[in-house]
Amino acid sequence: MSSSIAGHPLIGRERELHALGAAVDEALHGGLAVVALRGVAGIGKTRLLAELGCLATARGMRVLAGRAAEFEPELPFAPFVRALGSGDALSGTPDVPAATIERHRVHRQAAARLRRAAADGGLLLALDDLHWADAASLELLAHLVRHPPQAPILLAVAFQPDQAPARLLSALGLAKQGFTAIDLAPFTADEVAELAGDAEAPRLHEESGGNPLLLLAEVDGNPLDGALTALPPAAGRVAHALAVGGDGSEPAILAHLAELPVPKVLAALDELVRRDLIRQDGSPYGFAFRHPVLRRAAYESAGFDWTTAAHRRADQWLRLRGSSPVTRAPHIERHAASGDLDSAATLVEAAQLALPSAPASAARWLEAALRLLPSEGDGEDESVALRHTLAVAYFAQGRLDDGRALLRRLLPALDQGRRARALSLCVEIDQLLGDHESARRTLRSELAVAAAGQRPRILLHLATACHDAGRTAAARLWAEQALAEGRGRRIYAAGAHALLAVLAGRREQREHVARCVELLDATPDEELGEALEVAIRAAQAELLVNRFADVTRHAARALPIARATGEVGLVHGLLCVLATGKFQTGPIGEAQACAADALEVAELVGSPKRPALTG
Repeated sequence: MSSSIAGHPLIGRERELHALGAAVDEALHGGLAVVALRGVAGIGKTRLLAELGCLATARGMRVLAGRAAEFEPELPFAPFVRALGSGDALSGTPDVPAATIERHRVHRQAAARLRRAAADGGLLLALDDLHWADAASLELLAHLVRHPPQAPILLAVAFQPDQAPARLLSALGLAKQGFTAIDLAPFTADEVAELAGDAEAPRLHEESGGNPLLLLAEVDGNPLDGALTALPPAAGRVAHALAVGGDGSEPAILAHLAELPVPKVLAALDELVRRDLIRQDGSPYGFAFRHPVLRRAAYESAGFDWTTAAHRRADQWLRLRGSSPVTRAPHIERHAASGDLDSAATLVEAAQLALPSAPASAARWLEAALRLLPSEGDGEDESVALRHTLAVAYFAQGRLDDGRALLRRLLPALDQGRRARALSLCVEIDQLLGDHESARRTLRSELAVAAAGQRPRILLHLATACHDAGRTAAARLWAEQALAEGRGRRIYAAGAHALLAVLAGRREQREHVARCVELLDATPDEELGEALEVAIRAAQAELLVNRFADVTRHAARALPIARATGEVGLVHGLLCVLATGKFQTGPIGEAQACAADALEVAELVGSPKRPALTG
């Protein structure tokens, strides 16, 4: 079986085409189906995705295609954006509260867009080169596989297995039904002969190793190793510019990057198209390399100094046109030098935009910004603040050990407000990792130097850490000390009563809960926001004495505050107790929604304990 795309017949691949046809059938009749095309560079994954697109179109399905790129691995949701177009759900500015880290809401919005796209005849979503995909894209992929949209959707992905990140393999491993893996092998000698003729087949098969990309380049008389070196100067310069600008670059920006007049750029583009090095990327004026191997070759042959200057020109072009800091950040990373405070500020802004939905990208840009700041003087305070945000980004993406290590180094340098928040997060990570002794050690160290106003909260943390470790007597002593030192602050006194209720007998339990409820109800939101974990402890105590209405009331009150501050651990805890309360008071649908939200928060953070708590 063969067909023709881009001038060459498809050789062999009968088994693969049959499997792809079966996957189309499965998607049209059974909901989401997933196909993974695996193989080395040039083996034909992109070509088979194109063939799959033809099969899907013939069956009346809509086809959307995107790809990840080697030189922009940090752009949030890049392959999905290229397939679906930009939009709030995938642009780094999700249609959810700006500081929230409940990024599963972004994933649900994207899934809803796919359902709508599949409504009329089904949808093929083809994503190429996912071994270069950003972490946010792989999280979205995992969401789609774990929670299949109820629609006729075929999700086809292609990647190089030797470069595939663990997160990609884990996401595909979630597929239970409707999953097809296709490993692409090199052409056989007979298949090479079918393409090139018997006389040349032995030599071409040996030289190419049966790799279709290398083989076709030889057959066309345009071997890859000399494809760029033989270009006229202007065409070579434009190829370098396209390697910097990336897929979809238009003549105007290429002229700016190449520092050539537009007419010369247009003539160079014609020459590159004639040599089949680049093609239009599907947009009216945008171009892309025929294969990522060619882009890499063009980028590397341009030289470090030229590409650095070209990235600076790209950043300038985007800035003058009001582009988002997220769009500018990949170029800034590659041109900014130490001491460039304007570039550092833009990277920080990009990180802040990305943090809600793409914390891995945010962390990368924060790390890049920190490298630009001076280590002493005016930059030192800003560096401390950025490192605190970086620790939050590590935590949000599930890098618990990295987040904890950074927080421990930062604690002595933080101001009082940030220090309290950092300590709470550090202890929370200890608890999630089951390292209760480390939590107690950190807390006792902080207690020794804490101001009087901070001591009650630290004492409450100590009581909780001892309780979680099964040290009941110590937990009671710390809770009683917190109550004694926190009587002037309702929020801390409420927290102490909640902990003492958990540790007390039945009769005392009710008394402590009643006092906790009274104090919490009298606490203004501003004060509650200083120690939101108290709302979780209060709800847990209220559950013990069946005060379910108080559970839902207090958790529902605290939840929007936690969301507004982006404290993912507290959001998770509040969702858990809110779900438990609503299962008792109703509506059941709301309880199920809260439980589902809590589970997805746990899965994204990657805690070893949280899925068990919410499952």
